[in-house]
Amino acid sequence: MKIIDVEQLPKVVLPKHFGHYSKEIRGPNTGTRELSVLFCGMEADGGAEMHTHDKQEHIFYVLEGEVQLNDGEQTHIVTAGQAMVIEAGDPHEVTGSHQGIDAKYIVITIPPAWFAES
Repeated sequence: MKIIDVEQLPKVVLPKHFGHYSKEIRGPNTGTRELSVLFCGMEADGGAEMHTHDKQEHIFYVLEGEVQLNDGEQTHIVTAGQAMVIEAGDPHEVTGSHQGIDAKYIVITIPPAWFAES
């Protein structure tokens, strides 16, 4: 069993992300190749570019604030207490709400993008 102090984890900026950081609670750098669990923070004007993952599924759970999800056809605001599931192959762009509200959220990715076989 492990108890993890998320505040003590290093902040990492992922490629193609801006105004955003991730802290790996569990994943490839902490002992498992099966999934990743990230604690993330995003500024109201931060985000990631539109992209897809061939084999990865994301599950986001918003803890504080709100984020904007664009799937290429619609834009949705996801607020604290809500979750979103992005299945493999789904185009997605997750950004801040652009309303001056920063966000904190958890992302579970199965399998982790950086260990997936092409």
